[in-house]
Amino acid sequence: MLDGQPVAGEYSFGSQPPTDLMGWLGLDEEKRSMARLEELGLTAPLADVLPRVATDEPAGPPVWDLARALFGGQHMPTPRQETGDCTCVAEKVQKQFRQVVQIVEEHREQKYRPVFAPFTYYAARQKVLQGRIRGAGATGAAVAEAVTRYGTLFEDDEGVPAYSGPIADLWGNGGGGVERFEGVAVDNPVRKVVRLRTVDEIRLAIQARRLVLIASSRGFRMQPVAYRGFHVFVPQGTWMHQMTLLAWMDDPFPAAYRGNQWGPHAHGQPLHGEWPGGAWNRAEDLEQELRGKYVEVYCYWDFEAEPGPPDHRVVR
Repeated sequence: MLDGQPVAGEYSFGSQPPTDLMGWLGLDEEKRSMARLEELGLTAPLADVLPRVATDEPAGPPVWDLARALFGGQHMPTPRQETGDCTCVAEKVQKQFRQVVQIVEEHREQKYRPVFAPFTYYAARQKVLQGRIRGAGATGAAVAEAVTRYGTLFEDDEGVPAYSGPIADLWGNGGGGVERFEGVAVDNPVRKVVRLRTVDEIRLAIQARRLVLIASSRGFRMQPVAYRGFHVFVPQGTWMHQMTLLAWMDDPFPAAYRGNQWGPHAHGQPLHGEWPGGAWNRAEDLEQELRGKYVEVYCYWDFEAEPGPPDHRVVR
């Protein structure tokens, strides 16, 4: 158990997690969709895409600092889920930060565009899972297959409505004329998905500037504790939920920064300017989580974002 004082501050949900926003299906459907993803050849081992990484190289600036170059010194907005579409809103977070890396560090000629999660929710539930799900939710593997085969819809594509829980539920159940956007989204797919199985692989993937999606039944206290100068999640209870690992640190203790998508005040304000809405997740707690019965960990290696003139808001 972590020793530390709970962090004081503003909390959107108080001390109780919003169970209606937990939509990861860690049951037989999760095992089935994971096997399908591998059978289709859409996954690759980390060693295939990242043969060698110099682990002693100093880490670059965290991705939230890169994002500030695109957002006038402000953080990328933290999404706030309104229904059980956590798998797809976490995927949105991952993909948006990956765009930032591609623009700011890799100097690709593309424009930053926010991702519209309800289309991914539709593709995962209706195209991949074939409408078998009653109620909310999807699996990490179904979402990975969806973005690989059916692409990405952006918020600023013509005719796309504003995000809301009712829209996500409607589209997730195949309503609202969502199928008319299939031809728009298909041009922006993920090319390769990497399944990660160890904490060391998570560290290497993050070091290679990929963001990591992690879904499991592992729960946490809503209120982090102050531990060795950082806000840290304390494992507690059960959350059937997917989140994003955004950064890694080795000192003063090994940990990944775990970003959530329940708004910027769900877990208080971090101490060192980290992206709001999350906290640090110690490596030893991640190790325990990966040994759990139900867990999915993926990163997307190649995302074909929207090509175009370079985003000149970036300070190079």
